[in-house]
Amino acid sequence: MYLLENIFKNILDMSVTASYVAIVVIAIRFAIRKAPKGFSFALWIAVLFRLVCPISFISKLSLFNFINRDGFRKIDGASKNITVNNTISNISTSQASNNNVAEHTVDNLVDNTQGFEINFTQIAAILWLIGIQVLIVYFIVSYIKTHSRIKMATLYGENIYESDQIDTAFVFGFFIPKIYIPTNVTEQEKIYIIEHEKVHLRRKDYLIKIIAFLLLAVHWFNPIMWISFMLMTRDMEMSCDEKVMKNLGEDIRADYSYSLLNLAVNRGNTFNVPISFSENSIKSRIKNILNYKKPKKSVILIVVLLIAASTLFLISNPKNNDLDNSKSLVKNIEALEQKSENKNVLIEDLAELTDFEWDYLYSFSPYASKEDIESAIGFKSNKIREGLNEGMNQIVFIKDKEIVCYIYGYPDDSVYFDFNNFYDGAGEYSKYVNSLYVNSTKYIQLSSKGKHKFLLNQDDDYLKMSYMVEVPPQQTQIYTSDGEEVKEDYTYDKLLISSDDIAIVKKNTTEEEIAKILFMENIKSKKMYSEDGDSTVSDCVIKNLKLKERLGSDKFRVEMDFDLKMAPGFEKFHAGNGVLTDDGWCVDKYNLLDIEKIDKDTYMISDIYTG
Repeated sequence: MYLLENIFKNILDMSVTASYVAIVVIAIRFAIRKAPKGFSFALWIAVLFRLVCPISFISKLSLFNFINRDGFRKIDGASKNITVNNTISNISTSQASNNNVAEHTVDNLVDNTQGFEINFTQIAAILWLIGIQVLIVYFIVSYIKTHSRIKMATLYGENIYESDQIDTAFVFGFFIPKIYIPTNVTEQEKIYIIEHEKVHLRRKDYLIKIIAFLLLAVHWFNPIMWISFMLMTRDMEMSCDEKVMKNLGEDIRADYSYSLLNLAVNRGNTFNVPISFSENSIKSRIKNILNYKKPKKSVILIVVLLIAASTLFLISNPKNNDLDNSKSLVKNIEALEQKSENKNVLIEDLAELTDFEWDYLYSFSPYASKEDIESAIGFKSNKIREGLNEGMNQIVFIKDKEIVCYIYGYPDDSVYFDFNNFYDGAGEYSKYVNSLYVNSTKYIQLSSKGKHKFLLNQDDDYLKMSYMVEVPPQQTQIYTSDGEEVKEDYTYDKLLISSDDIAIVKKNTTEEEIAKILFMENIKSKKMYSEDGDSTVSDCVIKNLKLKERLGSDKFRVEMDFDLKMAPGFEKFHAGNGVLTDDGWCVDKYNLLDIEKIDKDTYMISDIYTG
């Protein structure tokens, strides 16, 4: 169901984009109404492109540099899941861990809201799929019924067949198309009719109309697409009429018009065939034929340049469009995850994943007001929305006082940018990250000039991008198996702090040494805090650490005993699987650590448990 919803949202996005393009095409089509209809027919290439291709090249001269698609591309009130922005966030329950009532309330609020959104999107997606099926069935039935009528047609000429079961001429067939003409027309009329259908064959119009109808079936919910299909078909027929007069001479216009009129008058109840070229809009076509004049070469040149410029204007994407950039960023992250075969990935520089230019990246804490966000980024924007609760997160990329990428919303099966670890706690790493305040709103500001490392891993139902702070070279104590401290400190090059413990160690370090480094930093960076923020743990000793088993070429498991000492002033301490002593220690605690290599000499604790 998630796949269907995502497909539907992408189709909705392309349909809305194509609607803007179609409206402009209709306006240009009206402006050049006296020009040959072949030019009008060529304009529909831009609409066709927008209906099938979600991406395009970037240009400053794009229609969407002048149009804000936000309002038209979102369905408000019923479901925020049908926004073009990829809804990305995380439900952080750690901030409410000291208040069960608040945590329960927030969780229920998020769950109820998401449930309503998902239901609406699912219903819309199912209705969309049913509509496609109805039109495809109509396509198939019309094909079968028409085929049954012409299967007894007789050969009139090369690739031309004649039948008394049809009342109009058309091209029929996919791979080997044939021309079919009715028997109730004169020999003179057949000349014009056959030439008209030959033009369709030479231009491959039969394929264009099949593609157009199938796209209409996919975008059936959009009335602008129905209007576009009708106008495109009319332009196709009129441009074909003009080609016939060019081939046979303009002096045939009276006889040719009479032939079209005769077909319309004698036409019975022939089943409408969407894949053929049954005659339509006879009045408009006859009027166009009678008024047709071969244009001057200078006029043709001007119109050709206009059509070419208009097409580029309509099919190009705006530079640094926030909606397209947010989708591109998420797709790049998902592609990286698939390429890594779902393993944890260390991203050395966030810039590797951004196909757009940006100056600053902001991450705002929950409950951030629109005013505080605008104050932080330095300008007002109608794209910014309120941070509603702990389940919301906002990531804003800025370039030259403009939002070039905006990621907002609830978590889904996509990507969540995790900055929360640097909002709370005792502030031990605040000096290593640019954590700022506006009124009561916390946020982080990252500059594009710095290399910002992230850890990508799968967390429950979504991908998580955890921001990592690189701190100066560190020293950690190494202990012998009996708990005696070694006097020489083991120094490693640098430490990366994230939501999962991760460290870069020296080459040729043993698995046991890696485990010691990681576990000691786990204790340092993730101590058990009391309600007032003071640590309940003051010391740790690792004992009896040994490699238990290898879980693969880049992953291994170790087991250890360790002692934890309670900090002064704390009388109670949860023993867990250890034993409490009178001197403030909890001894002989036992843990298993799963350690994974994620890049070169970089390792992380992927799981800690007691077995």
